Amino acid sequence: MRLLGKFVSSTGQYQTEYELRAFEKAERARLKKQDEAGWLCSLRDLAAVLQNQGKYEAAEAMNRRVLEGSEEVLGKEHPDTLASDPGKYEAVETMNRRALEGSEKVLGKEHPDTLTSVSNLAYLLHQNASLAAAMPLYERTFSGYVLRLGLCHPTTMLRLVQNFTLKKHAIKRHQLWLPSR
Repeated sequence: MRLLGKFVSSTGQYQTEYELRAFEKAERARLKKQDEAGWLCSLRDLAAVLQNQGKYEAAEAMNRRVLEGSEEVLGKEHPDTLASDPGKYEAVETMNRRALEGSEKVLGKEHPDTLTSVSNLAYLLHQNASLAAAMPLYERTFSGYVLRLGLCHPTTMLRLVQNFTLKKHAIKRHQLWLPSR
């Protein structure tokens, strides 16, 4: 981009050079924002690991950093920022339910993108200690992927492992009773 700008400048096309430089600046800012958002996602994952290890104070501090960073990088109303703020749970759940309803209307209930919305809502409910409400959604996601993508598709297999792991943990914690067959 830099060489192209120099070439355009050398031919006297200053307006074109200006537009190229402005585009380059905007692209660099966009890529920097993506990098920062990726970094925040890594911090959020690290906070989850700390919480799973029982290091609640460290996890809370890390989550605070993620929230502050998300507000700065993404803005206060961005879905990832709202998801980082425990006080905004209702807003995030409402937003996820609206996204799911819209996807079902436009794409259909079994479309892979709709199933991703179902999975996102299930994950949100699960993260907020509502595994009983999340399990039917996880199961819907898995069955939908089996129908649309087939049993051997990597996404379907991932959902199978996810459902098995969740049920295993739920049984251990006595949060969910599975019917005997």
